[in-house]
Amino acid sequence: MKTTSIQETKNVAKILLRKISAPQNSATLITLSGDLGAGKTTFTQQIGELLEIKEKINSPTFVISKKYKIKSKNFPWKKLIHIDAYRLEREEDLDLIGLLDDLIKTENLIFLEWPEMIEKWLPKENRFNVKLKYIDENTREIKF
Repeated sequence: MKTTSIQETKNVAKILLRKISAPQNSATLITLSGDLGAGKTTFTQQIGELLEIKEKINSPTFVISKKYKIKSKNFPWKKLIHIDAYRLEREEDLDLIGLLDDLIKTENLIFLEWPEMIEKWLPKENRFNVKLKYIDENTREIKF
């Protein structure tokens, strides 16, 4: 799907939220792949609005992981966790940021940017892959 505005990106985010369901035995993991500027954080911000998260969702590039309380009662999750894995290099790094613990809690909805950096340690089940592509200054392509 191609988007040319924030509203169109939010509409794609709604479609994703309708497609996914909370598993009974682990967190829901959404991986976000795409080059710099592809819209990974913008997409997560639109998800946050739909989940009625009150805090501003910023890129977790420097802090690596940020957690937000989900206010909406229309979804099964209580916490959105936004992770930038670009600088993670070892399996121990996942434990240091709490990802291994976060992955086992069904109340968590995890958005993980740059999954290719830690792919070998990520679960294959209960996971949805989203690919974002920069087309031009106003256009992005989003696939899942």
